Amino acid sequence: MRCMAATPSRCRRLNSNEKISEPMKTLRSRLLQKKVSNAKSIRIVVLILGVLTACTQPAIALGDYELVLSMTNQGGGRGTSTDYDLSASLIPGAGEVMLSSDYASYPYLPGQLYTPVELQVTAATASVAENGTKQLAATQVMDDATTLPVPAAEVTWQVLSGPISSISVAGVAQAGSVYQNTAASVQGGATGLNGTLKLTVLDTIPDNYGSYAGDGLPDGWQVQTMGLSGTSGGPALDPDGDGLSNLMEYALGLNPVLQSTLPATTVLNSGNMEFTYTRSKTAITGGTQFQVQWSDTLEATSWSGSGVSEQILSDDGTHQQVKATLPAGSGGRRFVRLRVQ
Repeated sequence: MRCMAATPSRCRRLNSNEKISEPMKTLRSRLLQKKVSNAKSIRIVVLILGVLTACTQPAIALGDYELVLSMTNQGGGRGTSTDYDLSASLIPGAGEVMLSSDYASYPYLPGQLYTPVELQVTAATASVAENGTKQLAATQVMDDATTLPVPAAEVTWQVLSGPISSISVAGVAQAGSVYQNTAASVQGGATGLNGTLKLTVLDTIPDNYGSYAGDGLPDGWQVQTMGLSGTSGGPALDPDGDGLSNLMEYALGLNPVLQSTLPATTVLNSGNMEFTYTRSKTAITGGTQFQVQWSDTLEATSWSGSGVSEQILSDDGTHQQVKATLPAGSGGRRFVRLRVQ
């Protein structure tokens, strides 16, 4: 007899070389060897749980006996012969093989049933680049610790929090723009169970967030000092009116909304000028370039960096103090400036 399967349950078929239990051997032996002239009627009641799938329906015939096995997805079907009666039923409480007084009753199920108890939502990695995508997957965990993948299209996807703009029917999560690495959370639901996954949206593009996008300054610094959105974040603007542009305040590690003075000094030393200033390590790491220049006339085309040398005096991990040395000149005056770009 072939095994019957229920969804989402599964069963294991007996291979041809596997042994049949001793009670069932006894039943089989009596069916084959003993011809019963006045045999009592036999009734077999089988309970199949869940939604049943169709199996084949072979007929077993031997001499005066014939046993027809009905498809188990047709609950209540019956196969009969002169002396035997097989009923397939979905009636609650069934599930035993009940025979006549000549035979014993052996309750059993020909396989293994399992029930989903957990839904796991996973991805290849727990991070996704901003404006990038990430494929999500869902897996059922059964009460016997086995697992079963769930097609993404059969999962109900939802964004719980963070900069994930959408999740497609196919389970592809779309990340939005961020100004710093930002946490996000997504959820998948299937078969009455929900699973969540925490992701990190990585800040891989430093100048693409909101109203600060594309202005040449890092979004993270602008959000930190001027809020999530603003109209005064441009590099040439001076929202605090201290004469230092936003670009200069960023480069020197200053606050663009608090008035500041240029952190620099100039002294004469043995015929040289020494210009000492403090700059931001974050700005250096971000690619900001610093150049000390001099001019004797202040004309736009007269500024030069010729003969200028620099020495780092200190570095605390956040700021560097730098001394630039340049010739004092012979005309009685010389102007010095710090160029940042």
